Amino acid sequence: MPPLTTPTTIVYTNKAKAEAIADVLEDQFQTNDLSHTPTEKIVSKRVKRFLMKKSNEEPELCLPSEITGYIDKLKVGKSPGSDSISNIIIKRLPIKSVIRLTEIINAMLTLHYFPHECKTAIVVKILKPGKHANDPGSYRPISLLFALSKIAESVLLKRIVEATEGKLIPM
Repeated sequence: MPPLTTPTTIVYTNKAKAEAIADVLEDQFQTNDLSHTPTEKIVSKRVKRFLMKKSNEEPELCLPSEITGYIDKLKVGKSPGSDSISNIIIKRLPIKSVIRLTEIINAMLTLHYFPHECKTAIVVKILKPGKHANDPGSYRPISLLFALSKIAESVLLKRIVEATEGKLIPM
């Protein structure tokens, strides 16, 4: 990556380049204030009530066929996360490995635990087409996640959607 030109200086080190790109992104992405006090109070009360309940229900465990369905949906050309396991490798897993992956995801559901490593991404900067490489605003970030965690996220999302369908308050 070439040196970057900021409004005040030219930066050469990787750390300074990362800071320059972070500053540009911070300016571009401001959070929207979507607060609505009455709705927030209702949601807060319902969440507290929900958390106080002891659930006797066991989570709906997944089957290898469900995991295979999510594996089939993985795109082949995507870059792997820090685990270096590509989608092509996952698509070629033998059935025994798919069964083991199913057991791991079921343990995550049963124990209500999502490993920290699965929440970590490598952020890579990509030069936007037709932009100057010296401008920090010419880059966009992409996050590289573990492909296996994407499968676990798909399983969780399906269960969250099913559990909350028709029960959430629209904003």
